Amino acid sequence: MNKIFVNCGGSLYQYDSKKDVMDFFEDCIYGSEGSERERYSNIYFSVKEHLNDSKRCFTDGTSHVYDSNIDPDDIDSLDEDILKTHFNVSKDDLLEYKANRCLALNHSRIYPRTMERYEDFEELYNDYLSKQKDNYFYLLKDNTIICFDTTASGSDKYWCEEFPMKDYKYANKWLNGEIEYGDYLNEIKDSNMEL
Repeated sequence: MNKIFVNCGGSLYQYDSKKDVMDFFEDCIYGSEGSERERYSNIYFSVKEHLNDSKRCFTDGTSHVYDSNIDPDDIDSLDEDILKTHFNVSKDDLLEYKANRCLALNHSRIYPRTMERYEDFEELYNDYLSKQKDNYFYLLKDNTIICFDTTASGSDKYWCEEFPMKDYKYANKWLNGEIEYGDYLNEIKDSNMEL
């Protein structure tokens, strides 16, 4: 069965069928008004118009995607090509969205535009992180997650560790204080040896 992809307000969703899309957005139409209702209606009627053809991608008119609930592990190469063509979204982007959703539940995100204001992490800490009420931060950059813990003591001002994007669960555990970085490295080393 071909998946159906919908960009609504910059969030990319996956559905099993066009009927599922129409059912969902019909409910949304009845529960909304104004510009929100118009967005939902655009999607609903576009899907209805293409109910019996091969079109698989729909949008409310939003041209960008900043979030998604699509699991990158559920996407094959054909689906990825479709997502790249219609929404400029790759599996790496889907993984980043997934990592961000996991990390954002308990930690504060540092956006790249914030990081651009600082020369290095030391300056970031001194001028920004040390003045925040939160203690655990993450930065998504170049397919990695850079994590900061500002609860360091002694001569350390903060701890900073870097994880590959695919290891976002470990990054989350490190930020939660559930795992030491050395333990993470050992787990990764052991899992690579098993392969």
